[in-house]
Amino acid sequence: MTETTIIRGGTVLTLNDAEEVHFGGTVVIEDERIVRVAGPGEAVEVAGAREIDAAGKIVMPGLVDLHYHTALGKGWSDHLPLWEYLQTCWYR
Repeated sequence: MTETTIIRGGTVLTLNDAEEVHFGGTVVIEDERIVRVAGPGEAVEVAGAREIDAAGKIVMPGLVDLHYHTALGKGWSDHLPLWEYLQTCWYR
Protein backbone atom coordinates (compact mmCIF):
# COMPACT_ATOMS: atom_id res chain seq x y z
CA MET A 1 0.00 0.00 0.00
CA THR A 2 1.39 3.37 -1.04
CA GLU A 3 1.42 6.23 1.46
CA THR A 4 0.91 9.59 -0.23
CA THR A 5 1.68 13.00 1.24
CA ILE A 6 0.82 16.31 -0.42
CA ILE A 7 2.66 19.45 0.66
CA ARG A 8 0.72 22.54 -0.44
CA GLY A 9 1.19 26.28 -0.59
CA GLY A 10 4.91 26.60 0.14
CA THR A 11 7.71 28.15 -1.85
CA VAL A 12 8.95 25.08 -3.71
CA LEU A 13 12.64 25.10 -4.66
CA THR A 14 13.00 22.40 -7.27
CA LEU A 15 16.82 22.43 -7.51
CA ASN A 16 16.39 21.22 -11.10
CA ASP A 17 18.52 22.32 -14.06
CA ALA A 18 16.10 25.14 -14.87
CA GLU A 19 16.28 26.41 -11.24
CA GLU A 20 12.48 26.63 -11.07
CA VAL A 21 10.83 28.14 -8.01
CA HIS A 22 7.08 27.74 -7.49
CA PHE A 23 5.56 30.28 -5.10
CA GLY A 24 2.48 28.58 -3.68
CA GLY A 25 3.51 25.25 -5.21
CA THR A 26 2.60 21.68 -4.41
CA VAL A 27 4.77 18.59 -3.93
CA VAL A 28 3.38 15.06 -4.04
CA ILE A 29 5.35 12.33 -2.27
CA GLU A 30 4.57 8.62 -2.56
CA ASP A 31 6.26 6.58 0.13
CA GLU A 32 9.68 8.27 0.16
CA ARG A 33 9.82 9.58 -3.42
CA ILE A 34 8.82 12.91 -4.89
CA VAL A 35 6.51 11.99 -7.77
CA ARG A 36 5.16 15.38 -8.80
CA VAL A 37 5.89 19.07 -8.39
CA ALA A 38 3.17 21.48 -9.43
CA GLY A 39 3.12 25.24 -9.72
CA PRO A 40 0.44 27.52 -8.32
CA GLY A 41 -2.92 27.10 -9.97
CA GLU A 42 -2.31 23.45 -10.94
CA ALA A 43 -4.93 21.22 -9.34
CA VAL A 44 -3.45 18.26 -7.49
CA GLU A 45 -5.81 15.84 -5.75
CA VAL A 46 -5.03 12.36 -4.45
CA ALA A 47 -7.73 10.50 -2.54
CA GLY A 48 -6.69 9.54 0.98
CA ALA A 49 -3.45 11.54 0.93
CA ARG A 50 -2.10 13.17 4.06
CA GLU A 51 -1.88 16.93 3.51
CA ILE A 52 0.63 19.40 4.92
CA ASP A 53 0.06 23.17 4.75
CA ALA A 54 3.43 24.76 3.93
CA ALA A 55 2.20 28.34 3.56
CA GLY A 56 5.00 30.71 4.55
CA LYS A 57 7.60 27.93 4.39
CA ILE A 58 10.20 26.68 1.93
CA VAL A 59 9.85 23.18 0.50
CA MET A 60 12.99 21.65 -0.98
CA PRO A 61 14.68 18.27 -1.37
CA GLY A 62 17.07 17.22 1.36
CA LEU A 63 20.70 18.08 0.75
CA VAL A 64 23.35 15.37 0.78
CA ASP A 65 26.93 16.22 1.72
CA LEU A 66 29.23 14.07 -0.39
CA HIS A 67 32.42 15.80 0.72
CA TYR A 68 34.53 13.34 2.65
CA HIS A 69 38.15 12.28 2.98
CA THR A 70 37.81 8.84 4.53
CA ALA A 71 38.58 7.05 1.29
CA LEU A 72 42.08 8.53 1.29
CA GLY A 73 43.24 6.70 4.39
CA LYS A 74 40.54 4.11 4.90
CA GLY A 75 41.87 1.01 6.58
CA TRP A 76 45.31 2.41 7.38
CA SER A 77 44.62 3.89 10.80
CA ASP A 78 41.05 2.94 11.67
CA HIS A 79 42.22 1.58 15.02
CA LEU A 80 43.53 4.97 16.23
CA PRO A 81 41.64 7.60 18.25
CA LEU A 82 40.72 10.70 16.23
CA TRP A 83 43.55 13.03 17.33
CA GLU A 84 46.19 10.33 17.01
CA TYR A 85 44.83 9.49 13.57
CA LEU A 86 44.99 13.16 12.51
CA GLN A 87 48.56 13.52 13.77
CA THR A 88 49.63 10.27 12.10
CA CYS A 89 47.88 10.69 8.74
CA TRP A 90 47.21 14.39 8.23
CA TYR A 91 49.43 16.61 10.35
CA ARG A 92 52.88 15.14 9.99
